[in-house]
Amino acid sequence: MSKWYSDEEKQIIEKVKEYLKCIRTLKQERLSLKYEYDDIPLPQSPNIGDEMFGGSIRSKDHQLNSRIMRRELLLKRIEMFDEVIDRFTYTLYLLKGGQRTIINCFVDSRGYGEMIQKLEEMYFINERAYSRNINNICLELSKYIDYENPPRIEDLNRKFNEMIWEKK
Repeated sequence: MSKWYSDEEKQIIEKVKEYLKCIRTLKQERLSLKYEYDDIPLPQSPNIGDEMFGGSIRSKDHQLNSRIMRRELLLKRIEMFDEVIDRFTYTLYLLKGGQRTIINCFVDSRGYGEMIQKLEEMYFINERAYSRNINNICLELSKYIDYENPPRIEDLNRKFNEMIWEKK
């Protein structure tokens, strides 16, 4: 980080970067949940009939019900993740286009190397330009987000579990 930022600004920049890393983690977890959701066969799927060839009707019903319930629960979790991610995405529209591009690459990439490669290949933004701009972008973004309370998977999981226990 450069010398011309005050200590307070440096702390804000670090907290915003941590916030962005949390959003990245949420997006990756959401994608994993979506893959898991897509892997569960639909009730009308031909795979269900093939898998349930043997056994009693009662066990087939139990399997079918557990799959339907699992799909519903996964869908609820995905919706919770979507709420947080969508709220963040709407906030990004308060930034300039180039700033949005850098932040989107930051949160959509799995790591620094992938992000820099994507920025260079798709948007012609090199690593030096990224390094020069990211701190200012973080300071601008800090005006619109609650960087003191980044969205964490643990918090969403706790909220999901509470929601499940309330329904029982």
